This record gives sequence, C-alpha cells and structure tokens, in this order.
Amino acid sequence: VAVKPCTSIYETGKSDWLIGVYPNPHQEELTVELKSAAQAILMDYTGRVLKQEELVSGKNTMKMDHHVSGIYFLRLVSETNSITLKLVKE
Repeated sequence: VAVKPCTSIYETGKSDWLIGVYPNPHQEELTVELKSAAQAILMDYTGRVLKQEELVSGKNTMKMDHHVSGIYFLRLVSETNSITLKLVKE
C-alpha cells in the first residue's frame, strides 16, 4: 500500500481494478475511483455495516456527512476481487 500524505490511499499490486480512495482523512465526501463496478460496504470499527452502495466504473462519490468522526472500514467487492480499506472521518 502506498499512502499519499493525508490525502489518499492507493492499493498497489493486489487490486488492479481499484484506482483510488480519497481524501483520507475525509470530512463530508469520499471519492472512490474504480476500473470496474463494485459493491461498497461501509463499516464502523466494530464491523457493524452502516451503508451498502453499488459503485460504477469510474469516479464515485459517497456522502459521509451524517457519520461521526472516527475510524471506519470500506470493503470493496467486485466480481473477482475484494479489499478492505481503513478510513478516517474528521
């Protein structure tokens, strides 16, 4: 995983379908860029599912303004891959 200073997370090697998730930390919106469609599952630090959303290939925006500050996990699941990312909400 290569981390750009407080702005994004980019996965290298494992998932060629994930372009990027940014900004991280975030406040009101989170952008997820994908090369293929995927399901997004947002979980709190206990693993409780807070939101599920279908994402399309390209740039997707997820509204995060109704969640409190803290640590979250975003699981992205495509037809052939899955990855879980740690997110920080300010």
